[in-house]
Amino acid sequence: METYQQNPFWLRLLDLVTGGVAAGVIAYLVTGGFSPVLTGFLLSYLYFGKAKYGPLGPLTSFDDVKASLFASLAWPYLAWKKLDRDLQTPSSVTYDAYVNEVFVGELSDPDYSAIKRQVLRDPRLYFAQVLNLGWVGFKALDTFFLGIPMLAFWGLIALAYFAPETYGEILTTIQNGPEAIRDFASRYMGLLIQVWFLALLVQAVARGHVPGFTNVFAQATTRHLRRKLRVAAEGEVVLHPHVVLPAAPAPQQ
Repeated sequence: METYQQNPFWLRLLDLVTGGVAAGVIAYLVTGGFSPVLTGFLLSYLYFGKAKYGPLGPLTSFDDVKASLFASLAWPYLAWKKLDRDLQTPSSVTYDAYVNEVFVGELSDPDYSAIKRQVLRDPRLYFAQVLNLGWVGFKALDTFFLGIPMLAFWGLIALAYFAPETYGEILTTIQNGPEAIRDFASRYMGLLIQVWFLALLVQAVARGHVPGFTNVFAQATTRHLRRKLRVAAEGEVVLHPHVVLPAAPAPQQ
């Protein structure tokens, strides 16, 4: 097995800095201004791809640079290829299958890998997942148009009740003309959007999933597993590795 020497700390730090600069430039071109959230997201995306799927050693040639750049941008494809390759070499493990906590049969790892590979290579599922993500965005936009006016109204009510001095300063400020009103509306809208986004995150953590999101790949895998096991009952298929206990030694006469 070929091994690579890990990059020194200063090279990894340089990768992080250059990735941050690239992420900041892309975020600036997309938003037209400095966006720390988008910059952080893009930096995580680029740096994870390079660290996980790029060359492990120092970049000593132009081919290494091309491979590193490709890994930074296209690491989801590389992850897909690696998973597809791993599924072609299943192990000899056997699974005990349960539906609704009821044992329904056994499944070999080659059969399970074949099902996962079939799901992985079904283009219809990718299209369905994209549609579902669009639905998630639509639901989030729906909560935005419904929630922002409520947050704006109750935010001003709470401010008038708990901090009347600040509320009075706001009223005085917006009397200075259209520019003052526009500046206050812009800052207040930015605050409301941050609160709305934080509320979505809290809701997703509390529910354990993003509202409206459906993992169509997991659903397809469950559907194929039920068909393979000949189970008509609805429910998630839970697989546990089959453990074979060694036979007890025969008592000596």
